[in-house]
Amino acid sequence: MRRTADEDVDVELVDGDGGGTRAVELGGRAGGPRRRRPELLLVVLAVAVVVTLLVVDGGGTGSVATPQTTTTERRTTTTRRTTTTRVPRTTTTTSWPQLTAGSGPLLPTLTGTRLGMVEVDGTVAVVDLDTGDQCRTRVDPNGSWLGWHQSGRRDLLVQTNSSTVAVDGQCATRDLGFSTGNAWVAAAGERTAWLGAGDTDQRFVEHSLDDGQPTGREVTVPATAAVWLAVVDDDVVFSVGGDMTVLEPDGDRRALGTGTPLAGAAGVLLYVSCPRLACSLLALDLDTGRRTTIDATPSGWEAPAISPDGRWARVVIERSGLARAALVDLRRGTVREITGRLERAVFSADGRWLLSSDADVLLAAPIDDLTDVIEVELDVNPAERLVALRR
Repeated sequence: MRRTADEDVDVELVDGDGGGTRAVELGGRAGGPRRRRPELLLVVLAVAVVVTLLVVDGGGTGSVATPQTTTTERRTTTTRRTTTTRVPRTTTTTSWPQLTAGSGPLLPTLTGTRLGMVEVDGTVAVVDLDTGDQCRTRVDPNGSWLGWHQSGRRDLLVQTNSSTVAVDGQCATRDLGFSTGNAWVAAAGERTAWLGAGDTDQRFVEHSLDDGQPTGREVTVPATAAVWLAVVDDDVVFSVGGDMTVLEPDGDRRALGTGTPLAGAAGVLLYVSCPRLACSLLALDLDTGRRTTIDATPSGWEAPAISPDGRWARVVIERSGLARAALVDLRRGTVREITGRLERAVFSADGRWLLSSDADVLLAAPIDDLTDVIEVELDVNPAERLVALRR
Protein backbone atom coordinates (compact mmCIF):
# COMPACT_ATOMS: atom_id res chain seq x y z
CA MET A 1 0.00 0.00 0.00
CA ARG A 2 1.46 3.31 -0.92
CA ARG A 3 1.17 6.18 1.52
CA THR A 4 1.66 9.81 0.95
CA ALA A 5 3.83 12.09 3.06
CA ASP A 6 0.77 13.77 4.58
CA GLU A 7 -0.67 10.63 6.13
CA ASP A 8 -0.29 10.00 9.86
CA VAL A 9 1.87 6.96 10.54
CA ASP A 10 3.08 5.68 13.89
CA VAL A 11 5.68 2.93 13.76
CA GLU A 12 6.75 0.74 16.64
CA LEU A 13 9.51 -1.82 16.34
CA VAL A 14 8.26 -5.08 17.83
CA ASP A 15 10.11 -8.37 18.17
CA GLY A 16 8.74 -10.85 15.71
CA ASP A 17 8.46 -14.52 16.11
CA GLY A 18 11.52 -15.04 14.04
CA GLY A 19 13.72 -13.04 16.27
CA GLY A 20 13.69 -10.03 13.95
CA THR A 21 11.73 -6.80 14.08
CA ARG A 22 8.63 -5.64 12.24
CA ALA A 23 6.89 -2.32 11.85
CA VAL A 24 3.52 -1.70 13.44
CA GLU A 25 1.47 1.29 12.44
CA LEU A 26 0.59 3.49 15.43
CA GLY A 27 -0.08 6.69 13.71
CA GLY A 28 2.24 9.61 13.04
CA ARG A 29 3.66 11.57 10.18
CA ALA A 30 6.13 9.64 8.12
CA GLY A 31 8.95 11.62 6.75
CA GLY A 32 8.20 14.69 8.96
CA PRO A 33 8.87 15.76 12.55
CA ARG A 34 7.13 13.71 15.28
CA ARG A 35 4.36 15.37 17.18
CA ARG A 36 4.44 15.04 20.98
CA ARG A 37 0.94 14.30 22.07
CA PRO A 38 -0.46 15.97 25.18
CA GLU A 39 -1.20 12.57 26.71
CA LEU A 40 2.46 11.65 26.54
CA LEU A 41 3.43 14.86 28.29
CA LEU A 42 0.97 14.19 31.06
CA VAL A 43 2.41 10.72 31.58
CA VAL A 44 5.93 12.08 31.77
CA LEU A 45 4.89 14.73 34.29
CA ALA A 46 3.10 12.16 36.43
CA VAL A 47 6.15 9.91 36.51
CA ALA A 48 8.34 12.85 37.47
CA VAL A 49 6.05 13.75 40.36
CA VAL A 50 6.06 10.20 41.70
CA VAL A 51 9.85 9.97 41.52
CA THR A 52 10.17 13.30 43.27
CA LEU A 53 7.87 12.20 46.08
CA LEU A 54 9.80 8.98 46.51
CA VAL A 55 13.10 10.81 46.75
CA VAL A 56 11.82 13.39 49.22
CA ASP A 57 9.87 10.89 51.29
CA GLY A 58 12.70 8.38 51.40
CA GLY A 59 10.40 5.70 50.03
CA GLY A 60 7.34 4.28 51.65
CA THR A 61 6.51 1.11 53.40
CA GLY A 62 4.16 0.05 50.64
CA SER A 63 4.84 -1.91 47.52
CA VAL A 64 7.00 0.73 45.94
CA ALA A 65 10.58 -0.42 46.32
CA THR A 66 13.04 2.21 47.39
CA PRO A 67 15.96 2.41 45.03
CA GLN A 68 18.84 0.54 46.64
CA THR A 69 21.56 2.98 47.45
CA THR A 70 25.11 1.82 47.99
CA THR A 71 26.61 4.02 50.66
CA THR A 72 30.34 4.12 50.96
CA GLU A 73 31.06 5.14 54.51
CA ARG A 74 34.16 7.25 54.73
CA ARG A 75 35.76 6.51 58.02
CA THR A 76 38.25 9.24 58.45
CA THR A 77 41.08 8.36 60.76
CA THR A 78 42.50 11.52 62.16
CA THR A 79 46.18 11.23 62.91
CA ARG A 80 47.18 13.93 65.28
CA ARG A 81 50.58 15.01 64.18
CA THR A 82 51.28 17.15 67.16
CA THR A 83 54.74 18.24 68.05
CA THR A 84 55.32 16.75 71.47
CA THR A 85 58.16 17.89 73.64
CA ARG A 86 59.27 14.75 75.44
CA VAL A 87 60.02 15.48 79.06
CA PRO A 88 62.05 12.73 80.74
CA ARG A 89 59.69 10.65 82.79
CA THR A 90 60.76 10.27 86.36
CA THR A 91 57.86 8.25 87.75
CA THR A 92 55.99 6.40 85.04
CA THR A 93 54.13 3.15 85.51
CA THR A 94 55.14 0.68 82.82
CA SER A 95 53.36 -2.38 81.50
CA TRP A 96 54.55 -4.17 84.63
CA PRO A 97 51.67 -3.71 87.08
CA GLN A 98 51.96 -1.68 90.22
CA LEU A 99 52.43 -4.19 92.99
CA THR A 100 52.48 -4.33 96.75
CA ALA A 101 55.18 -6.08 98.74
CA GLY A 102 54.18 -9.65 99.53
CA SER A 103 52.38 -10.23 96.23
CA GLY A 104 55.21 -12.07 94.46
CA PRO A 105 58.15 -10.81 92.37
CA LEU A 106 58.24 -7.04 92.53
CA LEU A 107 60.17 -6.47 89.29
CA PRO A 108 59.72 -7.91 85.77
CA THR A 109 62.97 -9.89 86.12
CA LEU A 110 64.49 -11.78 89.02
CA THR A 111 67.46 -9.80 90.30
CA GLY A 112 68.67 -11.83 93.27
CA THR A 113 68.26 -8.72 95.42
CA ARG A 114 67.10 -8.00 98.93
CA LEU A 115 66.67 -4.34 99.75
CA GLY A 116 67.79 -3.29 103.23
CA MET A 117 66.95 0.02 104.85
CA VAL A 118 66.90 1.79 108.19
CA GLU A 119 63.73 3.75 108.81
CA VAL A 120 63.79 7.18 110.36
CA ASP A 121 62.98 5.74 113.81
CA GLY A 122 65.88 3.26 113.63
CA THR A 123 63.83 0.20 112.67
CA VAL A 124 65.48 -2.04 110.10
CA ALA A 125 63.40 -3.38 107.19
CA VAL A 126 64.40 -5.93 104.55
CA VAL A 127 62.38 -6.55 101.34
CA ASP A 128 63.03 -9.49 99.01
CA LEU A 129 62.46 -8.22 95.47
CA ASP A 130 62.20 -11.73 94.01
CA THR A 131 59.50 -13.04 96.37
CA GLY A 132 57.89 -9.88 97.71
CA ASP A 133 58.50 -10.99 101.31
CA GLN A 134 59.50 -8.36 103.82
CA CYS A 135 60.38 -8.18 107.50
CA ARG A 136 61.13 -5.53 110.11
CA THR A 137 63.08 -5.54 113.35
CA ARG A 138 64.12 -3.13 116.06
CA VAL A 139 67.89 -3.62 116.44
CA ASP A 140 68.42 -1.33 119.42
CA PRO A 141 65.94 0.63 121.54
CA ASN A 142 68.12 3.71 121.12
CA GLY A 143 68.06 3.48 117.34
CA SER A 144 70.51 2.45 114.64
CA TRP A 145 71.91 3.85 111.41
CA LEU A 146 73.95 3.08 108.33
CA GLY A 147 77.24 4.86 108.68
CA TRP A 148 79.11 3.85 105.51
CA HIS A 149 78.80 2.60 101.98
CA GLN A 150 78.31 -1.14 101.60
CA SER A 151 77.53 -3.26 98.54
CA GLY A 152 77.71 -6.86 97.41
CA ARG A 153 76.79 -8.13 100.87
CA ARG A 154 74.26 -10.77 101.97
CA ASP A 155 73.40 -9.04 105.24
CA LEU A 156 72.93 -5.45 106.30
CA LEU A 157 75.53 -3.85 108.58
CA VAL A 158 73.93 -1.52 111.10
CA GLN A 159 75.65 0.70 113.60
CA THR A 160 74.34 1.31 117.13
CA ASN A 161 75.73 3.37 119.99
CA SER A 162 77.75 0.42 121.28
CA SER A 163 78.30 -2.11 118.51
CA THR A 164 77.89 -3.17 114.90
CA VAL A 165 75.06 -5.58 114.09
CA ALA A 166 74.45 -7.72 111.00
CA VAL A 167 70.81 -8.17 109.89
CA ASP A 168 70.08 -11.00 107.44
CA GLY A 169 67.28 -11.45 104.89
CA GLN A 170 64.84 -12.72 107.55
CA CYS A 171 65.70 -9.85 109.92
CA ALA A 172 67.60 -12.11 112.28
CA THR A 173 70.32 -10.07 114.03
CA ARG A 174 73.89 -10.98 114.94
CA ASP A 175 76.20 -8.81 116.99
CA LEU A 176 79.54 -8.83 115.23
CA GLY A 177 81.39 -9.01 118.53
CA PHE A 178 83.58 -5.95 118.32
CA SER A 179 82.75 -2.86 120.28
CA THR A 180 83.30 0.37 118.44
CA GLY A 181 83.73 2.49 121.58
CA ASN A 182 85.53 5.59 120.39
CA ALA A 183 86.26 3.89 117.08
CA TRP A 184 84.28 4.16 113.89
CA VAL A 185 83.66 1.87 110.95
CA ALA A 186 85.58 3.51 108.13
CA ALA A 187 84.70 1.03 105.35
CA ALA A 188 83.12 -2.39 104.95
CA GLY A 189 83.34 -5.07 102.30
CA GLU A 190 81.70 -8.44 101.86
CA ARG A 191 83.86 -10.25 104.42
CA THR A 192 85.65 -7.60 106.45
CA ALA A 193 85.25 -4.14 107.97
CA TRP A 194 87.90 -1.55 108.77
CA LEU A 195 87.65 0.29 112.10
CA GLY A 196 89.48 3.53 112.74
CA ALA A 197 90.53 4.85 116.13
CA GLY A 198 93.21 6.94 117.83
CA ASP A 199 94.02 10.44 118.97
CA THR A 200 97.74 10.95 118.54
CA ASP A 201 97.79 8.56 115.60
CA GLN A 202 95.08 7.21 113.36
CA ARG A 203 94.99 3.45 113.51
CA PHE A 204 92.88 1.39 111.10
CA VAL A 205 92.34 -2.30 111.87
CA GLU A 206 90.59 -4.84 109.67
CA HIS A 207 88.07 -7.14 111.38
CA SER A 208 86.41 -10.28 110.10
CA LEU A 209 82.64 -10.04 109.78
CA ASP A 210 82.32 -13.74 110.60
CA ASP A 211 83.69 -13.67 114.14
CA GLY A 212 84.53 -10.00 114.73
CA GLN A 213 88.23 -10.72 115.27
CA PRO A 214 91.11 -8.73 113.74
CA THR A 215 92.51 -10.26 110.56
CA GLY A 216 96.04 -9.01 111.15
CA ARG A 217 95.99 -6.20 108.60
CA GLU A 218 96.28 -2.69 109.99
CA VAL A 219 97.54 0.74 109.01
CA THR A 220 98.79 3.59 111.20
CA VAL A 221 99.10 7.17 109.91
CA PRO A 222 99.70 10.58 111.54
CA ALA A 223 96.67 12.08 113.25
CA THR A 224 96.95 15.24 111.14
CA ALA A 225 96.83 13.35 107.83
CA ALA A 226 93.66 13.35 105.77
CA VAL A 227 92.67 9.71 105.23
CA TRP A 228 90.20 8.22 102.77
CA LEU A 229 89.70 4.52 102.12
CA ALA A 230 87.54 2.24 100.01
CA VAL A 231 87.19 -1.54 100.05
CA VAL A 232 87.45 -3.20 96.63
CA ASP A 233 86.70 -6.91 97.02
CA ASP A 234 89.54 -8.24 99.22
CA ASP A 235 91.73 -5.18 98.65
CA VAL A 236 91.54 -1.87 100.45
CA VAL A 237 92.72 1.42 98.95
CA PHE A 238 94.01 4.14 101.30
CA SER A 239 94.61 7.75 100.39
CA VAL A 240 96.89 9.48 102.86
CA GLY A 241 97.90 13.05 102.11
CA GLY A 242 96.59 12.63 98.56
CA ASP A 243 98.68 9.57 97.67
CA MET A 244 96.77 6.33 97.03
CA THR A 245 98.05 2.90 98.05
CA VAL A 246 96.35 -0.46 97.61
CA LEU A 247 96.81 -2.93 100.46
CA GLU A 248 96.41 -6.48 99.17
CA PRO A 249 95.29 -9.53 101.19
CA ASP A 250 98.85 -10.87 101.47
CA GLY A 251 100.04 -7.57 102.94
CA ASP A 252 101.73 -6.21 99.82
CA ARG A 253 101.39 -2.47 99.20
CA ARG A 254 101.30 -0.91 95.75
CA ALA A 255 101.32 2.81 94.90
CA LEU A 256 98.44 3.95 92.66
CA GLY A 257 99.26 7.65 92.22
CA THR A 258 97.44 10.69 93.54
CA GLY A 259 93.73 10.77 94.18
CA THR A 260 90.87 10.18 96.61
CA PRO A 261 89.17 6.74 96.55
CA LEU A 262 85.37 6.80 96.55
CA ALA A 263 84.13 3.24 95.97
CA GLY A 264 85.01 0.01 94.23
CA ALA A 265 83.75 -3.39 93.11
CA ALA A 266 84.87 -6.29 90.90
CA GLY A 267 88.45 -5.02 90.82
CA VAL A 268 87.48 -1.49 89.69
CA LEU A 269 88.22 1.59 91.80
CA LEU A 270 86.37 4.87 91.30
CA TYR A 271 88.37 7.87 92.50
CA VAL A 272 88.88 11.62 92.13
CA SER A 273 92.08 13.27 90.98
CA CYS A 274 92.76 17.03 90.79
CA PRO A 275 95.95 17.76 88.83
CA ARG A 276 96.56 21.49 88.38
CA LEU A 277 93.39 22.10 90.48
CA ALA A 278 91.15 20.57 87.79
CA CYS A 279 89.25 17.70 89.38
CA SER A 280 87.93 14.73 87.42
CA LEU A 281 86.52 11.28 88.04
CA LEU A 282 88.52 8.24 86.99
CA ALA A 283 88.03 4.49 87.02
CA LEU A 284 91.07 2.26 87.64
CA ASP A 285 91.22 -1.46 86.98
CA LEU A 286 93.41 -2.73 89.81
CA ASP A 287 94.37 -5.87 87.89
CA THR A 288 95.36 -4.38 84.53
CA GLY A 289 96.18 -0.79 85.53
CA ARG A 290 93.82 0.60 82.86
CA ARG A 291 92.45 4.04 83.71
CA THR A 292 89.27 5.55 82.25
CA THR A 293 88.60 9.26 82.58
CA ILE A 294 84.98 10.17 83.18
CA ASP A 295 83.64 13.14 81.23
CA ALA A 296 82.30 14.90 84.33
CA THR A 297 83.39 17.09 87.22
CA PRO A 298 82.68 15.59 90.66
CA SER A 299 80.61 17.58 93.11
CA GLY A 300 81.03 16.94 96.84
CA TRP A 301 82.48 13.82 98.38
CA GLU A 302 79.41 11.69 98.91
CA ALA A 303 80.20 8.00 98.56
CA PRO A 304 78.76 6.90 95.21
CA ALA A 305 76.94 3.66 94.52
CA ILE A 306 78.74 1.20 92.29
CA SER A 307 77.27 -1.86 90.60
CA PRO A 308 78.52 -5.26 91.84
CA ASP A 309 80.06 -6.02 88.43
CA GLY A 310 82.09 -2.79 88.46
CA ARG A 311 80.44 -1.53 85.26
CA TRP A 312 78.27 1.36 86.50
CA ALA A 313 78.37 4.03 89.17
CA ARG A 314 75.81 6.50 90.45
CA VAL A 315 77.70 9.67 91.31
CA VAL A 316 77.12 13.35 91.98
CA ILE A 317 78.60 15.66 89.37
CA GLU A 318 78.57 19.38 88.66
CA ARG A 319 76.57 20.66 85.69
CA SER A 320 76.00 24.38 85.03
CA GLY A 321 77.06 25.20 88.55
CA LEU A 322 74.59 22.75 90.13
CA ALA A 323 75.04 19.33 91.72
CA ARG A 324 73.44 16.61 89.60
CA ALA A 325 73.16 12.87 90.01
CA ALA A 326 74.48 10.88 87.07
CA LEU A 327 74.92 7.32 85.86
CA VAL A 328 78.48 6.66 84.72
CA ASP A 329 79.70 3.87 82.47
CA LEU A 330 83.04 3.01 84.07
CA ARG A 331 84.27 1.19 80.95
CA ARG A 332 83.53 3.89 78.41
CA GLY A 333 83.56 7.01 80.56
CA THR A 334 80.13 8.18 79.35
CA VAL A 335 77.66 10.02 81.60
CA ARG A 336 73.87 10.12 81.72
CA GLU A 337 72.14 12.56 84.03
CA ILE A 338 69.63 11.16 86.53
CA THR A 339 66.59 13.27 87.34
CA GLY A 340 63.72 13.01 89.76
CA ARG A 341 63.61 10.60 92.66
CA LEU A 342 66.44 8.32 91.54
CA GLU A 343 69.17 10.70 92.63
CA ARG A 344 70.20 8.55 95.64
CA ALA A 345 69.63 5.19 93.98
CA VAL A 346 71.60 2.00 94.53
CA PHE A 347 72.16 -0.93 92.15
CA SER A 348 70.41 -4.27 92.19
CA ALA A 349 72.54 -7.34 92.86
CA ASP A 350 72.62 -8.20 89.14
CA GLY A 351 73.60 -4.63 88.19
CA ARG A 352 70.63 -4.18 85.82
CA TRP A 353 68.39 -1.88 87.90
CA LEU A 354 68.65 1.36 89.82
CA LEU A 355 66.65 1.24 93.05
CA SER A 356 65.46 4.15 95.15
CA SER A 357 62.58 5.03 97.45
CA ASP A 358 60.14 7.83 98.06
CA ALA A 359 58.34 7.53 101.39
CA ASP A 360 56.84 4.00 101.28
CA VAL A 361 57.23 3.55 97.51
CA LEU A 362 60.05 1.62 95.86
CA LEU A 363 61.25 3.11 92.57
CA ALA A 364 63.03 0.86 90.10
CA ALA A 365 64.42 1.83 86.68
CA PRO A 366 66.31 -0.41 84.24
CA ILE A 367 69.81 0.75 83.42
CA ASP A 368 68.92 0.81 79.71
CA ASP A 369 66.06 3.29 80.17
CA LEU A 370 66.13 5.45 83.29
CA THR A 371 62.86 7.13 82.32
CA ASP A 372 60.93 3.84 82.54
CA VAL A 373 60.29 3.77 86.28
CA ILE A 374 58.30 1.12 88.12
CA GLU A 375 56.60 1.91 91.43
CA VAL A 376 56.04 -0.67 94.16
CA GLU A 377 54.24 0.04 97.41
CA LEU A 378 56.16 -1.11 100.48
CA ASP A 379 54.82 -1.60 103.97
CA VAL A 380 57.64 0.41 105.51
CA ASN A 381 58.23 3.86 106.90
CA PRO A 382 60.36 6.37 104.99
CA ALA A 383 64.07 5.53 104.90
CA GLU A 384 66.92 7.90 104.19
CA ARG A 385 69.21 5.29 102.65
CA LEU A 386 68.93 1.93 100.93
CA VAL A 387 71.37 -0.95 100.61
CA ALA A 388 71.05 -3.64 97.93
CA LEU A 389 71.91 -7.06 99.34
CA ARG A 390 72.53 -10.35 97.55
CA ARG A 391 70.06 -13.16 98.22
